[in-house]
Amino acid sequence: MRGMRSRGVAGLLGIGGAVARRVAGSDPQAALSRVVAGFLILGIVLRLVRYLQNYPMWCDETMLAANLLDRRWVDLAQPLAYRQVCPLGFLAVEWVAVQLWGFSELTLRLFPIACALASVPLFFLLVRRFLGESPGGLLLAMALFAVAEPPIRYAAEVKPYATDLFVSLVLLNLAVWWRRAPEQGSWLWVLAAVAPLAVALSLPSVFLLGAIAVVGLWEVLARRKTALAFAYGGFLAATGLAVAVMAGLGQYQTPPENRAYFLTFWAEAFPPSWRDPAALGRWLVRTHTGPMFAYVPGIRDAWVTALVFGCFVIGILSRIRRDPGPVLVLVLPFLLTFLAAVLRRYPYGLSVRAFQFLAPATLVLAAAGLAWLCARSRRPALIPWVIPALAAGLVGLGLWRAGQDLGHPYRTPWDRTGREFARWFWTEFAADAELVCVRTDLGIPFRPGEWAYDAVDQYLCLQRIYSARHRQARPPRWEAISPSHPLRCVLLNRMPSEVPAFLQWIAAHRDRYRLREVRTYPATRSDHLEPAQTYVVCEFVPTTPAVGTTPHPSAARR
Repeated sequence: MRGMRSRGVAGLLGIGGAVARRVAGSDPQAALSRVVAGFLILGIVLRLVRYLQNYPMWCDETMLAANLLDRRWVDLAQPLAYRQVCPLGFLAVEWVAVQLWGFSELTLRLFPIACALASVPLFFLLVRRFLGESPGGLLLAMALFAVAEPPIRYAAEVKPYATDLFVSLVLLNLAVWWRRAPEQGSWLWVLAAVAPLAVALSLPSVFLLGAIAVVGLWEVLARRKTALAFAYGGFLAATGLAVAVMAGLGQYQTPPENRAYFLTFWAEAFPPSWRDPAALGRWLVRTHTGPMFAYVPGIRDAWVTALVFGCFVIGILSRIRRDPGPVLVLVLPFLLTFLAAVLRRYPYGLSVRAFQFLAPATLVLAAAGLAWLCARSRRPALIPWVIPALAAGLVGLGLWRAGQDLGHPYRTPWDRTGREFARWFWTEFAADAELVCVRTDLGIPFRPGEWAYDAVDQYLCLQRIYSARHRQARPPRWEAISPSHPLRCVLLNRMPSEVPAFLQWIAAHRDRYRLREVRTYPATRSDHLEPAQTYVVCEFVPTTPAVGTTPHPSAARR
């Protein structure tokens, strides 16, 4: 399999070389502009395609989305269920979208895709300012960003990762603009105005703001201008106040049991003690050759991520002597994140999703390093076309990966199975009966406090999306219950005997309804993330033919 993939990469590079030779015959500047414009369009198209594929939500999304089902505006700052922590600004935008356009996959992903689409031209602006004098670096950076798998994937997920990338690009562009005229304080005032919004939308933006603060301090001390120092003080005050306000919100006051869970979940993303240099060294190598630098589409082998990291380091070394300020702005967030990992406050490595705010710096510096290597080829005749060939190869890999997504529009088969089952269950299965959720309609929890076993988040999200009655917030039609239109009460992963509160409800309504049968419906099979899901349906019929004509006592509570 690996050999076939290697031959495929070689073939793509060969095609890229042929394209490059044709391009070389035209005006270089015009050709570069056309190719870069093509990458901009390609990046936007691939993100839109991913969004419009409408993947079924997986557990990482439903655990956050379930918090938007019934919360009021004033409840957004309170601790979230299902062990979630989310920037208040992102949560507020999602809440508004749900209120305006309803609860659905496309609605919930509308803000992430908007951030992802805006990130494409913002990345171009950053690269043009940072690598403007290096056409090869510009070409490689745009090609890689257009097709890189993580930014495309998270463009269509109900998580703030695409927003992290967008906010990072806004801050980095502002910082680079300021660095072009560092003696002026106007851009610092713009950063001061943007900082509170950045912190509200993206929690890891504090690392970028911290990097800008460090570079800004150096400029203030070097230039000793009152106006610049005043602007810098305003930037620090705005950033500090925003961080203090966010830290004081109830949502971020992590309960001890949740903190213990996070520390266990992210254990491999925290560095070992410096007292064990061998273990720390192995951890550093594993971290920087793992998912953190997995941006080449379709290839996650350690040697490829190691190559990306190597180009990243070369990019730093090749650029820092020329203009250290912008390079420090790009690199310092990595160091600050590493320090946060040492303190067990933020993960470093392990998963690329938590590092989308570092994706711009990663791709820009890696492209700069790769362009530097290509420019020093021992065969000068190869230099004019090797970079276009590499860019074409990246595009080929990206299109191949997009084709795979088109053929398998789901993250795991169980996500697809769960959605298809819910679509059938809450529509067709409810056509000839009054389908009532024990948790949602009767207010009886399946097993309080043990969300991980029941995956209630996924169940509730799918119910809201595919049950027209729950989507429209309509109460059950208790008066419609009859022998030919029975009452069906739904539990998730629990038999009636396992839910004492439901047994009490049955006993309290024994004079009205008779339990006719209990059936189970497997919704999904288990995988490494979620246990198997089973819907348990208790079917009741009226004890007398006329009992269903009187509204149910609980209907008054609706």
